[in-house]
Amino acid sequence: MKRIHDSILALVKPARVNSAAEELGETPHKVEAGVDAILPHLLDRLMAKGGSKEVEQVLAEAKKLKIYENYDRIWKGSGIDTHVNIGERLENRLLGVDSTKYRDSVATKTGLKKEHVDRLTNWIAGTIAAWFAGEMAHGKTFTALIAELKGEHVVHHRKPAAAAHAPAPRKEVVRKKKCRWCWLWWLIAIILLALLLWWLLRSCECRRPEPVVEQVVTEVRTVHQAPKYTEEKMILPDGTHITMYKGDIESAIDAFLASDKFKNATDKELRSVWFEFSDIDFEHNSATELMAGAERQLGIVTAALKKHPEVKIRIGAFADKTGTRAVNFAISEARARNIEKALEAGGIAADRVTYEGFGEQYATVPEAESNERRAPDRDVAMRFTK
Repeated sequence: MKRIHDSILALVKPARVNSAAEELGETPHKVEAGVDAILPHLLDRLMAKGGSKEVEQVLAEAKKLKIYENYDRIWKGSGIDTHVNIGERLENRLLGVDSTKYRDSVATKTGLKKEHVDRLTNWIAGTIAAWFAGEMAHGKTFTALIAELKGEHVVHHRKPAAAAHAPAPRKEVVRKKKCRWCWLWWLIAIILLALLLWWLLRSCECRRPEPVVEQVVTEVRTVHQAPKYTEEKMILPDGTHITMYKGDIESAIDAFLASDKFKNATDKELRSVWFEFSDIDFEHNSATELMAGAERQLGIVTAALKKHPEVKIRIGAFADKTGTRAVNFAISEARARNIEKALEAGGIAADRVTYEGFGEQYATVPEAESNERRAPDRDVAMRFTK
């Protein structure tokens, strides 16, 4: 790969290598080694999946959002920010269930921490998406770009002809003496390792920082009832500040849409205001089976949206910590898509609803806890868009 690879690499080195190293707490040398390993691999995967409609859809959304206008934003953390999450989505489209295995391989080769390989891969995938989106915005088609990538791939991987009459060196065969009792030593080592792992799992539990919540109770009074909802100022584990409305969702929606906070808000500001569906949750390991009470609240939300036919929404779904990162991302996206379909079936126009999955990114309950304790991490929420 020549032009495409080098063009994207020029967006990364050297300025963003240094800033990434500072944010991750790694050396620039390790980050640069990570870039040199990750970028060609993702481009190879992109070339192999060039016919995938899912990949094309991610790049089309990147073009629509014009994320190529601000590469610096892609390289700042991760969170409930569509610009950043484009990288997460493209990464999962390209790596899928191999993401964990690939992360471990890069970490071993470069010396980067595994969680830092995750973030670096996310940033590089976002940069690839932005570059392709920019080219598409200037008239090139997705198909033409993939064809160009395949052409450069052939040139890059063409091997030089072997030197004529160069005999292959003979390898000296060294016969090793068989060890009659070696299998016993291996068995003992495996047993000791299993005991050590068991002890570590019992004695050590890694917890993500819990969201910091400041709760403000707001009352909305009508002639017949006095429903309540809470407006919570939250700091997510990655430092992102958001406002989450909980409780009486219909009253919260009505109050927010009537407020100057909504009327004067930009689309960017609306990304930090979410409404939690307190009763719309999914069963563990399911993207279709809703927990009890979900249908009732879906009806309430549908009725609230019909009262405001001019507004558009985005559904966000989440997963708990069980399962791999790639699987959790896929199942959360499927959950969001199913809520979108349910709202459309209830009479909400398709062009008013979009969706997004966030995987286990904001899960706080440890994997070892019960299914009931992990249920809040399989949450579904929505926000408004403009």
